[in-house]
Amino acid sequence: MDTYNSDKIIISRIIEGDEEAFRELYFRYNKLLHPFLYQLTGSVDITSELIQETMLRIWLYRDKLAEAEQPRAYIYRIAANRAHTWLKNKLLRTSLENQMHRHTVEYTDDVHSSLIVKSMLEVVQQAISELPEQRRRIYQLNREYGL
Repeated sequence: MDTYNSDKIIISRIIEGDEEAFRELYFRYNKLLHPFLYQLTGSVDITSELIQETMLRIWLYRDKLAEAEQPRAYIYRIAANRAHTWLKNKLLRTSLENQMHRHTVEYTDDVHSSLIVKSMLEVVQQAISELPEQRRRIYQLNREYGL
């Protein structure tokens, strides 16, 4: 019996709620999906997780299996969709982490710049206070009041 017919028989049993048939499908497709998903994720743990999610969806939505003309393609499509969602979330997480890092660096730079400006202002104020009274008054009128 070819794989197509074998899958059709197993799926018809799964639609009826046969847990043993689901177990057979799980072990068959675990071996088939692993290289496919590993190539997309590069992680054994994530691959195993995606296979679990794929199989869970198959079991939860087993009534829709009857509509699948090509069971193998249907199962691969579910796995690909799970992988796509995982990759999209990973990209989003990476983007957010990069933005947070940039803002942290910018904030650190701003704090550093503020400290430098504050230090410089203190030095200038110290120098102004050490000026003779008349020069200090001329400086203040010029710099602070624009006269």
